[in-house]
Amino acid sequence: MEQQSRADLISDLYELREAGLKKLPSLAVPELDRVTALINTNPTINRKARIEAVLRLAVEELGGGEYGESGAPTFGLTQGTKAQSSALRRENAAAAVGKSSGTFRKEYELPLMEDIADNLLALVSRQEMRDAWALMELRHPADSRLAVNWVERFESYNRLWTPIYALGADLTAARSTLLETDRPYDRALGTHGPDDPGYTQEEQADGYAKFALFRYAWYQWELQQFMVRHGGLWLFSSGEAEVAASDAVYQIGWHVTPLNERDDSWLRQAIETSPGHEMHPFLTNLTKTKFGRVTLQEWKEWVLSCSCSWQGSDDEATYFPIPGSDDGIAVDCEVHQVVLACNNYCDLIDREWRKIADWYHLDAPVSRFRTGGEGLYNVMRSNSVNSE
Repeated sequence: MEQQSRADLISDLYELREAGLKKLPSLAVPELDRVTALINTNPTINRKARIEAVLRLAVEELGGGEYGESGAPTFGLTQGTKAQSSALRRENAAAAVGKSSGTFRKEYELPLMEDIADNLLALVSRQEMRDAWALMELRHPADSRLAVNWVERFESYNRLWTPIYALGADLTAARSTLLETDRPYDRALGTHGPDDPGYTQEEQADGYAKFALFRYAWYQWELQQFMVRHGGLWLFSSGEAEVAASDAVYQIGWHVTPLNERDDSWLRQAIETSPGHEMHPFLTNLTKTKFGRVTLQEWKEWVLSCSCSWQGSDDEATYFPIPGSDDGIAVDCEVHQVVLACNNYCDLIDREWRKIADWYHLDAPVSRFRTGGEGLYNVMRSNSVNSE
């Protein structure tokens, strides 16, 4: 059935390509009508406007480039081309890929129609998932197949959630440790018996900074997997939530000023080649190359560039001091802008999940943390001091 729908849709796209949008009101394209009505469910929009709007979305999904740019002129979607003849539109499409009209018709046109048809069907799937979300949010029965798809989606979002949360936490811990009362060595933190002097708070903060670089590399690797798995497409209950997730992920990389795209690529490869994607081999291998040593040094200098101070509560669910919400946090601090972006992403994913979580018969909304990292650390230090 799906194959027949795809074949009928491609046939309708050819019909529209030959006739042009100008003749759409009198054109019989039943499968295109059906599919576009599933994507754009606005009852106030007329048939012609709906088909044209949805077709633009499908063409945009081609992703630009010469091939992608040939989609709009094929159907007369660019300004002033709606009434052009079939031959002229084909010439314009051919020009976009630098080919002759005949070559474009023979070698490019069918793959283009197939890709646009596939994009339309993908848009249908996304809308079906959003419709299922709306039913689940209202606690109404929903297609169990689509409900499973939402779980799979959130599994991908949570693969990113884990390193993003840890990145924000380790950056916070690195600075927070330096804000503690000066201590030359902390015996409570020793790991080799009563004679171990432990380490200074500067050494401890340096460790958190290294951990944060591992989290960042892990995040970069997971983000690449998300791009491969879902094409980088965020899908939530609303367009606003999708933009917010995309922005948060973008802001994390944007504010990590010492690293560029090549550095990110190197870090992803370092994670890829670390057994089990574990921290220890990653940090060990980092120091074996000049590039890795320079990257680590630049990262630590960036973390130390934060001079913020704050007072926080130990019992916060997630302790992310962020610009604008805590005294002493500089708005222009790049480190805390990353922490803010981490907070925004984690908060968004948790809020979106809670909207539909109880549809899956969970007893209560998921609470990831009851005590923040700072609270746990302070409890540990308090217990150590009391035992002496």
